[in-house]
Amino acid sequence: MGIFAVAFIILYVSRLPEPHKAGEKREGISIAGAFRHRNFTFGVIAIFCYVGIEVGIANWTLQYVENSPAVNSCAMAPATIAGSVAGVYWLLMLVGRLIGGAVGNRISSRAMLTVTSAVAICLLVIGIYMPETSTDFFGFNATELSFFSVQIPANAIFMILCGLCTSVMWGAIFNLSVEGLGKYTAVASGLFMAMVCGGGILPFIQGLIAKDCGILAGFWLTVAAAAYILMYALILSRPKKA
Repeated sequence: MGIFAVAFIILYVSRLPEPHKAGEKREGISIAGAFRHRNFTFGVIAIFCYVGIEVGIANWTLQYVENSPAVNSCAMAPATIAGSVAGVYWLLMLVGRLIGGAVGNRISSRAMLTVTSAVAICLLVIGIYMPETSTDFFGFNATELSFFSVQIPANAIFMILCGLCTSVMWGAIFNLSVEGLGKYTAVASGLFMAMVCGGGILPFIQGLIAKDCGILAGFWLTVAAAAYILMYALILSRPKKA
């Protein structure tokens, strides 16, 4: 921690100019100017929702699996099984990102975001409504370096499949949000990074819902966030300067 503290202090007091921007005029460039662009304003909210979806699905699917009767009846520790299920979610995000990178030059960001958000909504709704049955899951135990097969809730499969969809959302939202921003793109990027707080806020609210109504009911917040992203892709991302 001491090393990080020293590094932070050094970076904070140091001036690190960007050579390629040294000659640019900075007058009149503020975040307020960026907010005059509708696609950026609603894009900030979309980024907030996206990070909340990404973290919320992983976290609460893990909690759902760990507390399910099927998993708790196994000899293996529920936390190990749930962690493996969550690991598949992150693996699917990697797979989806690779696929998105391969087809990104042939599919527009708007089309990609529309399809992925719509599919994510469908997967989540199926996961919420389907009967609580069990299915086989094959995982890997990193502690014992061995593969295993157990029964997990079938709902969880649909939840983790959302990883294929969430993997490309950030890039698509960013591209649509900065369209037409011009000189405001740099300051806009900083605000996008601040919106990762959605990964802490939305899962927390989802937890409050889960506490009173059940974990599956908490996923309706994730559905609502995905529905907003779908609306952003279809309507709110159209550039329109106020």
